[in-house]
Amino acid sequence: MGIVAFALRYRHTFYVLALMMLFLGGSAILTAPKDIFPNINIPVVTVIWQYTGLTPEEMEQRVTTYSEYSISSNVSDTLSGVAVEKIFFQPNVNVDLAISQIVSASNAIRSLMPVGIQPPVIVQYNASSVPVLQLSLSSAIAHAPFEGVKMGRCLGLYFFGCGDIANMSQPSGDTAA
Repeated sequence: MGIVAFALRYRHTFYVLALMMLFLGGSAILTAPKDIFPNINIPVVTVIWQYTGLTPEEMEQRVTTYSEYSISSNVSDTLSGVAVEKIFFQPNVNVDLAISQIVSASNAIRSLMPVGIQPPVIVQYNASSVPVLQLSLSSAIAHAPFEGVKMGRCLGLYFFGCGDIANMSQPSGDTAA
């Protein structure tokens, strides 16, 4: 007997199961803790190597490859003269011990890297300390005046296009009388 035949024959069992799932789901939603900024305990360590004058390809071949091999980083980015590696740890890891191991591993591989490279900058942060949303406003005009910008049109902010609306609503003054 398949599940469909069983459900058709004993439909009251499935009614009870559906009501039980609805009740338990609703109670789980109501009793679950809610926080606007929850504590996310995923420790992250960033290793930043700097050596000016190298292209991204040279930086990857001469710095990032050795560092990734010795540190076993999860994510790495290589730019012109900068290599950034992120290492994600489990929540129960002793991060101070991990940082000391990263420092010793990076000092051990510096002899394989270009002459004169400085020790890396090692930054520890937590996933809950990273901003969730960043807002950036800019303007084509450095110090744009707020005269003529109406609250209803631009919400009091000066951004691209808002100055043009404000300037269109004001008389230009060069019309012939």
